[in-house]
Amino acid sequence: MRRLPILLAVGLVFALFVVAAATAAPPTDLCGPDGTKPDHPSCSDTTTLEFADCLFDPVTGVLDSWHGHVGDERQCIWNVDNPGDTFRFQIQSDPADPATAVKLPHMIVNANVDGKIVFPSFKCLDETRHGIQELPFPGDDLWTFSPWDRQCGESPYLLTISIQGLKSGSVNLVMTQTPSGG
Repeated sequence: MRRLPILLAVGLVFALFVVAAATAAPPTDLCGPDGTKPDHPSCSDTTTLEFADCLFDPVTGVLDSWHGHVGDERQCIWNVDNPGDTFRFQIQSDPADPATAVKLPHMIVNANVDGKIVFPSFKCLDETRHGIQELPFPGDDLWTFSPWDRQCGESPYLLTISIQGLKSGSVNLVMTQTPSGG
């Protein structure tokens, strides 16, 4: 008869531990970009995101407010006046730092959906250069993108640029534009 109260006491303590662990766990994000169950029925198909505009210097083509460092990522809304044009991108080092190199430069261009930038969305461009890339790239474009050629519709786009490693200094994303037919 003594075993029954002891077993009940041990069972009660175990149940308390289970309840305490379940209630102490932080709530999980089901639907976010890193969600545990993004396919859950309560999750909407898309999540609208807010980003600042991409501002490229009209003379140099440098993307303002992004000076790449180790693990640096920049996302911004890129408005394109003529989606028939071709856009060429390269990563350039500061001229005073000729020994610069980057590792795994990565660029993504996401299309808009019904006039909104949403996640997830159709990726018009998703390219990575593997290994270490010596800089600067004199006349060597890393990425070329033409919205019409990729059937990406009209602007705006979500532009994401990142690098995973940087040797010596800081780098810039530089864009040049070639008009359609040019």
